[in-house]
Amino acid sequence: MKGMKNIFLLWLVLISACSSMNREECLTINWHDKGVEDGSVGAEKFTQYKRTCAQEGITILARTGDYQKGFREGLRNWCTFKNGFQEGLSGRNSTAHCEEINPAFARGFEEGYKEYRYNERRKRDEETRDKKYVQEKDDFRNSVLGRSNTRECAVDSDCHKDGVCQFNRCQHNNQACSYHYECKVNGWCREVTDRKSDGTVLSIRVCDYDRSHW
Repeated sequence: MKGMKNIFLLWLVLISACSSMNREECLTINWHDKGVEDGSVGAEKFTQYKRTCAQEGITILARTGDYQKGFREGLRNWCTFKNGFQEGLSGRNSTAHCEEINPAFARGFEEGYKEYRYNERRKRDEETRDKKYVQEKDDFRNSVLGRSNTRECAVDSDCHKDGVCQFNRCQHNNQACSYHYECKVNGWCREVTDRKSDGTVLSIRVCDYDRSHW
């Protein structure tokens, strides 16, 4: 129950944050002018206002006509080709009110929506290519590192390591020794590349000990 109460309180906070309408405004605002204001930016908000004012115990249903009349007047300035294009480009639904007021809005919306769909397809294609590249890169990396006696590196010093001192002799060059660190192996860091059929180049820098400087 406590969790449900917290959710309810959060909902009230969000509702309050989304609206600037207070009790006094619900009682005194000029709903025609408010409609003009909202219509000028293409944003119909009367449903939101009804909900907000209802929380203040005030019913504004009777003012619907005033608001809608003002809203349509405001739309005359907003329903342009440019705004239609921007609405379509954003992927939002077309504003039916505008299509009735100015046919140019519908033309702009259609052109903007075409570009929106093109951008979305291009975005999906890029995401597919990126995922494919990451997978190929991981496969290539695992394949190279799966080989024996190697590891990733940035510079040659990353490849230096202690050798093996066995029976007082370094295993790799038979020099006399007492400890493993006396048998230091100086590998080198080299780049391994693979060019895919589509021209993509995969690369990784790994230690090479087969041709190390002993």
